[in-house]
Amino acid sequence: MALAALLAGPASAESPWSFELAGQQEWQRWRETGSDGRRLVSEHGRLSGVAAGLGWTPTEGDVSLALRAGLLYGERDYDGLSSRGAAVQSRSDIRNAFIGLETALAARPLLASWQWRPRAAVELWQWRRRLNDVGTVSGYPERYRQGLLLLGVQVQGDSGWRARLDAGGGPGGRNRLQLPGRDVASLPLGTARVWRLGFGAELAPAWRWDVMHENLTLGAGDERAITLQGVPLQAARQPRTTQRRLQLQLSWRR
Repeated sequence: MALAALLAGPASAESPWSFELAGQQEWQRWRETGSDGRRLVSEHGRLSGVAAGLGWTPTEGDVSLALRAGLLYGERDYDGLSSRGAAVQSRSDIRNAFIGLETALAARPLLASWQWRPRAAVELWQWRRRLNDVGTVSGYPERYRQGLLLLGVQVQGDSGWRARLDAGGGPGGRNRLQLPGRDVASLPLGTARVWRLGFGAELAPAWRWDVMHENLTLGAGDERAITLQGVPLQAARQPRTTQRRLQLQLSWRR
């Protein structure tokens, strides 16, 4: 959500550059579903994070650019199944990082005190998840990587309020994991689809708040062999995955 503030205009009449620093609180739900529709994994939890962005808006021209990166970290409660089908309750350590490049055209009149502007963004996400050990069940680490292309529109008013809607997706990424007693494996992800809805307003000349809801779906991937010292032992595939995020952000910009 901080990118929209960067694209609102230059920090001052003298410089086309702007900088933004933001703090974030995020509530996540993660769900993995088998091919038969059965729930395999359900997680929920709260993450904290920071984000920073650098924006460029020329004094003359119709296009603005913004580069942004951030980190979210925390834990999610885990409710799933072991490799033998037994129910498991544990916690997962989560580290999410991203970098994105966004562009927007100049604002166009919509109503008397409102304007709209089309937007586009390219993002690269990395999700690190480690399931903690519980009882006789050993945890293991995962590292997801996924790229996203988003198109959207932002509506903003003279009073400082704004709303935005983005939608898009991307080709399947990868999940690198190491099951207990197995070699490192790389499982392909299915096609990604995502939409986001956000609202925000100014609190003071350099401060604003934003809230954003996201729904991301990763399709099931193709099967890959799980090996031990290079010898195939079993086949595995990344199941269909849905992640929902509700994010609250407070940002400072100059």
